[in-house]
Amino acid sequence: MTVAARPFAWSFLRRLVTVLASPFLAVSLPAAASHFWVATDGRDDAPGTQDQPFATLHRAREAVLSTVREGKQDDDILVHLRGGIHRLDQTLVLTQSETGEGRHAVIFTAQADEQVVISGSRALTGTWCRVQEDLWSLSVPEAAQGRWVFRSLFRAGQTLPRAREPDKGWFSLSAVDAERRRLTLLERLPAAWAGLQGVEINSVAHWHFNRQPAEEIAEMSVLGRRPIGSDMSSDRMSVKAHARIWLENALAFADTPGEWFLDTSRGELFYRAAPGEDPNRSVFSAPRLRELVVVRGTAEQPVRNVHFRGVVFAETDWEMPEEGRLGLQAGAWAYDRSRTYTPGAALRFIYAVRTSVQDCSFRDLGDGAITFEIGSREGLVRRCNFDLSSIRQEHPPPRSPVSRCDWP
Repeated sequence: MTVAARPFAWSFLRRLVTVLASPFLAVSLPAAASHFWVATDGRDDAPGTQDQPFATLHRAREAVLSTVREGKQDDDILVHLRGGIHRLDQTLVLTQSETGEGRHAVIFTAQADEQVVISGSRALTGTWCRVQEDLWSLSVPEAAQGRWVFRSLFRAGQTLPRAREPDKGWFSLSAVDAERRRLTLLERLPAAWAGLQGVEINSVAHWHFNRQPAEEIAEMSVLGRRPIGSDMSSDRMSVKAHARIWLENALAFADTPGEWFLDTSRGELFYRAAPGEDPNRSVFSAPRLRELVVVRGTAEQPVRNVHFRGVVFAETDWEMPEEGRLGLQAGAWAYDRSRTYTPGAALRFIYAVRTSVQDCSFRDLGDGAITFEIGSREGLVRRCNFDLSSIRQEHPPPRSPVSRCDWP
């Protein structure tokens, strides 16, 4: 189903990098004295040398911690990452324990001329079976009974669109009821959608992006399980507010090549292939994590001197609470008036000082790329690439996309 898109003035992008920091300062890094290597074909019971590398970043973190505890507070520590996809099964957290007093630098760097990807996804295995024509299905037992609910899907490093209607453009708002639950539309919806379960209502008015579970889909309206939008954003949900509505997450919506739907009760993934496409010839992956690396200090013990060079951060998910997400602004969202949340990110710095991210790339992310949060200062982001092509399709592209950014 396609509805003609209408002009839209703003170009805020929810999944762009979020930077909340004091002015950036250049960081000079002396030569490292201690070296560890990590490779996708390594072993965690290996010594972590160039010839016998570790297998995981978590094992490398333990080696860094041991080095610091041995009293080598003045020697820099360099963790070399060999090429390949380093898939994390849990977020890598770096604390003051790894950095000590910060007299040494901890540097995670890609091996020269090798592409290193730190990924929050896991590859999907099994055999795709044709359901009908170009609709295929894959059994994902770990996702049955809601044990693993992923909201993003990747094929060979490319973000695929979640099943949605309309496929392009959006539905237009005609009226909002007094309870702010029912949105009356200008377009007529198919009668077959009336019994759909698990559908999510997405709505935008000005800069507020709301995502709510649907309770009912009628011929000319949709009804949210709870009031749609926060107290601030609901007042802006009107015809004059450039309001736009679209629906996601139903098998009936997966009618365009590339769209997919996850049945979380049965643990079955559905994919609409292009004509002649066999999904068994491609590698599909789904995210397990919303955050890849968190550098987390405290007000009393900030983390100092942690650096990342030449790494690709990729394939994370986004959070959808049972209550939904009430949009505020700048990507922030809330459950209700008493609880608000800032956007997540693949790489987070909290109470972190004199840190840097250089020559890195960020792609296929559920939320933000980098956040410098409370207590963080003297951070540098230089020659990094933020891939806008992976931004979720409900947001229009910016007029002048900026994919490479330097601060300062």
